[in-house]
Amino acid sequence: MKVLLTDGKGFIGSNFIEMFGKKYDLYVPDDEEEGFDRVENALHMFEGETYDAVVHVVASDAADALVAFKNVQYAAVAAGVPKMIVVTEAAPPPKGDAVLAGDDTFDASAPLFSADLSRYLIPALVRKDNISTMLRAFGLFGKGMPPASPLTKIFSAALTGKKPIALPPEKTFSVLYIDDLCKIVAKFLDGDLPKGVYNAASPVAATYGEFAKKAKAYAKKTGREVAIEKNDRTGNEFTANTEKLQNALGAFKFTSLATGVNKTLDYYVKHKSKLK
Repeated sequence: MKVLLTDGKGFIGSNFIEMFGKKYDLYVPDDEEEGFDRVENALHMFEGETYDAVVHVVASDAADALVAFKNVQYAAVAAGVPKMIVVTEAAPPPKGDAVLAGDDTFDASAPLFSADLSRYLIPALVRKDNISTMLRAFGLFGKGMPPASPLTKIFSAALTGKKPIALPPEKTFSVLYIDDLCKIVAKFLDGDLPKGVYNAASPVAATYGEFAKKAKAYAKKTGREVAIEKNDRTGNEFTANTEKLQNALGAFKFTSLATGVNKTLDYYVKHKSKLK
């Protein structure tokens, strides 16, 4: 299967290449070709090429990400690509009450102004064509995750810092291990699963405290004692209804939180510089 992957350098794309680079015939644009906010760049990717599918990873910048998606979508449809998988990380509203996100109602809570506005608007565009499926990943974690992530900071404190693990305001949120996301993308590439917008998350939610305890236990196994500095504040819940995804995937085994944390920390033990 020949697949165009629009971002092979980021957290999601690099993990997908590592896991499935030998299974699929992947084409990843180079730096000069990646400006998909310009429609001619998107169209150029399909000139003289026939792809079986496109995996488009959405960036976080609001305006550029929205325009880039629309350009890639337009070019893929024009080129007759039969299948397009759109992957993004879910971003909660900057303010408001607890959120239990539905697959097809989540974008209705879009704020008027937000750095992540595109993540709310793109689903409406996905539903307008006959080729696209969107996977909205909640609480994504694993090797190569962004340094600014609260989870990265928890792992960093457990492995490299001399200070206690400082927890953000405690809240319950849906999570997904990066390997699971990559496997789910492959399921949609390989199978004839229903198109649409899906919340991609483990059926079991977690808290920052649970991540911290598992990171602390990992550190203890390596002879390191790490304290946890609790935060008295409570954040808003941000969880996802995953029934639609589970029904589509069937017998899919999600990675447990403990296994995901341990595998992530195994990676960072060998790549501590990436935690800074």
